[in-house]
Amino acid sequence: MVVLGSTGSIGTSTLRLAEKFGLEIEGLVAGENWQKLGEQIRQFRPKLVAVKNREVASHLPPFDGKVKIGEEGILELLEESQSQLVINGLVGESGLKPTLKSLELGKKVGLANKESLVIAGWLLEPYIQKGEIIPIDSEHFALMRLLEKKKEKISQLIITASGGAVREVPLNQFSSLTPQQVLKHPNWQMGKKITIDSATMVNKLFEIIEARWLFGIEKIDGVIEQNSLVHGIVVFQSGEITAHISAPDMSLPIAYAILGKPPEKLLPQLELTNLPPLQFKKIEESRYPVWRLKDILLENPHLGIVLNTLNDQLVPLFLKGELPFPAISHFLIEGIEKFANTPRPQTLPHLYQLKREILEWFKKKIKKNIILNL
Repeated sequence: MVVLGSTGSIGTSTLRLAEKFGLEIEGLVAGENWQKLGEQIRQFRPKLVAVKNREVASHLPPFDGKVKIGEEGILELLEESQSQLVINGLVGESGLKPTLKSLELGKKVGLANKESLVIAGWLLEPYIQKGEIIPIDSEHFALMRLLEKKKEKISQLIITASGGAVREVPLNQFSSLTPQQVLKHPNWQMGKKITIDSATMVNKLFEIIEARWLFGIEKIDGVIEQNSLVHGIVVFQSGEITAHISAPDMSLPIAYAILGKPPEKLLPQLELTNLPPLQFKKIEESRYPVWRLKDILLENPHLGIVLNTLNDQLVPLFLKGELPFPAISHFLIEGIEKFANTPRPQTLPHLYQLKREILEWFKKKIKKNIILNL
């Protein structure tokens, strides 16, 4: 297989499982972490490697293979590889073109790069229908497993959220929240951006858009389950409700993607009598204002490009102390409302043209609004 984003959490978990099950790694793609990539090269001896730039490449250990550079290098690596499976653990919009290239080449994609679906799910829809995309995300993996053997009519899909760092913070303190406070996730340590996205509930909006494309169902909702043990819920028209419960471990969806089935005894069995009480709470718009965008995005999932583009601008500004926390939600809501009637782009160039328009609007908006008291 080829592993994109090999030095990140998805990539390292994938390689750990590849070693466990004796699977060959043909290609590795990483950014700037040449130390970790060097260790992976020595261990797995790939034939193809792609890195961010020549400076990173200069630090790599000698090996019997080719090194490609930059975005074009990733696409070249995919073209030259013989592997029929690509695990895409790249972060951000940079994962979209490799996803499309892999699918165009007839490869299956184990997809952890949510931006591929969030900003261009309409381009991936034909491949989803042919079963060529396997979701590597605990929520979507859970829904996929719940739907595999069920043929009854579905009423609703539900994904779960932890509630992030702000789930217990009094609402009147939101405007004074610091990045350090919002980065204290109650359940686990993640990267800065996804931790902020968890606190705003933007990450769940992303996952709802993903689920909309993956399963072709518009009736999707979310609930807070603070233990992160229930990953997905399916409500059937008969009134039956089924839930997927497992330890919060990405090994399961990754193993499913690389093996085609879950292996036996991969995770320790949960001791039901030792589980904390499972309690579900509504995602309140007073605490998570962006949640009011859910239905708009389900009806118009191509607006994911607006959500993703603006969020990519807003989160760094908050982390630098240049925006108050509520401003993230404020601008996302305003942006979606501004572009709500934008027709779906027809091609990738049209998508990038729309992105330029969104950025142009945002820059003007920021100039006019030095935000102090949102």
